[in-house]
Amino acid sequence: MFNRQRRCLIIAALLASQLFVAAPSAAEMSKSEAAARAKTLHGGKVLSVEKVQSENGKTVFRIKLLQKGGRVKMVTVRG
Repeated sequence: MFNRQRRCLIIAALLASQLFVAAPSAAEMSKSEAAARAKTLHGGKVLSVEKVQSENGKTVFRIKLLQKGGRVKMVTVRG
């Protein structure tokens, strides 16, 4: 009985550690995904996408959009 409980705890710990290791890469957004999100939310044509680190260390994307009428709009998307 003790061995079975111990085995279950070891398996649970291994599964939990895999979730924490895989989570950051799964949550990370690509430049194309950020551009698509900005275009969907704000419309226009994507002119450029720049991946930068914010002050708190998180990834953000600066996207430049060309709006109707020739106006250029800068949008920030959190990655």
